[in-house]
Amino acid sequence: MDIPKISVICTAYNQEDFIEECLKSFIVQDYPNKELIVTDNFSSDHTLERIRKFEHEHPAIRVMASSENLGLPRAFNQAAKESSGELLIDLSGDDILAKGALERISYCFSNLSDEYGVVYSNAVLIDQQGKELGRHFRDTRSEKPQGMIFSTLLERYFILAPTMVFRRKVFEQLGGYDETLVYEDFDFWVRSSRDFHYAYLPEVTVYHREHGSSFSNRARELAFEESTFKVCQKASKLVRTRTEEKALQKRIDYHIRQCWLGEGKPLVPNYLELRKKINSSLVSDLGIGLISIFPGLFKRLYFFLKSDSSIRPR
Repeated sequence: MDIPKISVICTAYNQEDFIEECLKSFIVQDYPNKELIVTDNFSSDHTLERIRKFEHEHPAIRVMASSENLGLPRAFNQAAKESSGELLIDLSGDDILAKGALERISYCFSNLSDEYGVVYSNAVLIDQQGKELGRHFRDTRSEKPQGMIFSTLLERYFILAPTMVFRRKVFEQLGGYDETLVYEDFDFWVRSSRDFHYAYLPEVTVYHREHGSSFSNRARELAFEESTFKVCQKASKLVRTRTEEKALQKRIDYHIRQCWLGEGKPLVPNYLELRKKINSSLVSDLGIGLISIFPGLFKRLYFFLKSDSSIRPR
């Protein structure tokens, strides 16, 4: 049986404290058909120096250094064009591959038909010091969505992006990541799940480092919300059934609330206009109307609910 080549593409930006541990986690993988391409996205710290030092010690890896910050989607696309693996992994410079991850991923794909284009798995969450915080999926006994999960991915977040592995043919069919967006995962999930099956690998393949909120300024938060709106626009053109319409409706309702309470307020009218094109339920319409009429009351209720960790989604 042929062993598929796995290309790990590591995108790094200002991760000098973590990049060496990330790269070492690839080197120690006991898998014979692998490649690592590291792209530094114009770091302003010593990340690139540490990557170059690692490259000197392990010349088999390939390094791409950008002369400007390209953004993650564009940086990944450029590296992917230089890769040759049948399977692609998008690894951040501060995450760590679990021992034996590549072998388990390869075995999983070998037992799937070609209609399966993406595999996702569990992950151990760690802090900046490497201390374990728990697992992404705390309940390891319950069934995870598999197969054609387009509507499920529309409705809610449940995949941790660093655990995602996809076939090259999926990536190429989609034309790569959308470089007009500031982040890639939601868009990739929506577009790929329309045509390809997903499978869940019930094992830990990644140690994912959490840094708290990724959005430290208003401009960045707004850019994130603008990208999300673009993905919802795309999704509105892909839905085919009433179930899928309801899932997208639920997603739009969620982001209207998020925008109203954050920096995305300018996008609320856009979301409402998009929502008009989708058949909606009376309950959701009433909820959005109440938000508009009583914003202060809703905001207090929202933060009261948010303080209850038992109902807060990860």
